[in-house]
Amino acid sequence: MKSKVHIDIMEVLTKDVNVNRIENEEFRFLTIYKLKDSNHNLELRLRIYEENSDLLTCTLIPHNKPKTAYIIDIPIKSLVLHKKLDTEGDAWERTCVKEFCSLDEKVLNTLVIKGSYNASELNQILSSIIPEIPEKTVKDAIKYYFQSTYLNTVIGIEIENNFCIIKSMFLSPLMTIKV
Repeated sequence: MKSKVHIDIMEVLTKDVNVNRIENEEFRFLTIYKLKDSNHNLELRLRIYEENSDLLTCTLIPHNKPKTAYIIDIPIKSLVLHKKLDTEGDAWERTCVKEFCSLDEKVLNTLVIKGSYNASELNQILSSIIPEIPEKTVKDAIKYYFQSTYLNTVIGIEIENNFCIIKSMFLSPLMTIKV
């Protein structure tokens, strides 16, 4: 397994497995797992941090013959710890309304993206950064709200033709999107 983003191994749940963590300048996460003969499954828990987008590349080499390797690429998005909030449910009432409506607009940090983009192009750019945003849309005006699973903060995104407004109490998600 390898990736250019920082990943921590929290727990290896499979018994009888050798773990070899390799320090490498190119990859921030490079690990080899070798299963014993009796094992055919690997189960582990990883912790991923919000930073740059990348892939977690897993190369599987079977024990039996033919030794045909399989490569699995798992995309890791920059704001992977954010989940989409449904604007109709209780989560919306508990978090978004409390955070956005009770705050003065001067407290919120705002990132404005302007240009000759249509809403679907802006939506596609944001889909490569934030999970649960569809790559394609035909709408001219879109609103999304995302909650951080770690800090319970909310990001509000409004997309229209030629501009996008992103609001958050914290600067870190806005800086991640801007980069």
